[in-house]
Amino acid sequence: TGKEQKITIASSNKLSKDEIDDMIKQAEKFADADKKKMELVEVHNQAETTVYTVRKSLEELGEKVTQQERGNVEAAVSDLEAANKTDDVDGIKAKIDALMKVMEPISQRIYSEASQQQGPKGPEGPSGGQSSQESSKKDDYVDADFKIVDD
Repeated sequence: TGKEQKITIASSNKLSKDEIDDMIKQAEKFADADKKKMELVEVHNQAETTVYTVRKSLEELGEKVTQQERGNVEAAVSDLEAANKTDDVDGIKAKIDALMKVMEPISQRIYSEASQQQGPKGPEGPSGGQSSQESSKKDDYVDADFKIVDD
C-alpha cells in the first residue's frame, strides 16, 4: 500500500542526572530499613506456618498425644502467637524454637512407636519371599545412545 505507520513513545518529563542520583542515594539510605522489614515479615510468616503445622499435627495425632503434652504444646503455641503480634524478631524466633523443642520429643516418641508397630521384616524381607535378584530383574533397564537417521 505504500503507507507507513509509526508509534513513538516519549516521556513528557525527563529526570535530570541530579534527580536520578538523589533517588539512588535514597534507595541506599533505606536499604537497611527494608532488610529489617523483610526479615520481620519472613519471621511472621515462619511463625504462622509453624503454628499451623503444629496444630495440624496435633489434630492428626489425636489420642496419641497425652493431655499434658497437648497442654504444653498449646501453651507454647499461644506464647508464639502473642510474640508474633509484636515486631521483636529475636523474641519471635525464640518462641518458634521453644515450640519446636516442645514438639520434638512428641514427634520422636510417635515415630518410634510407629516403627515398633511395623516390626522387623524377617528373613523374607520387603519383597515377600522373592529373592532380591528376581525383583531387581524387573527394575533393570538399559540406557542407550541413539541417532535419528532421516531416509
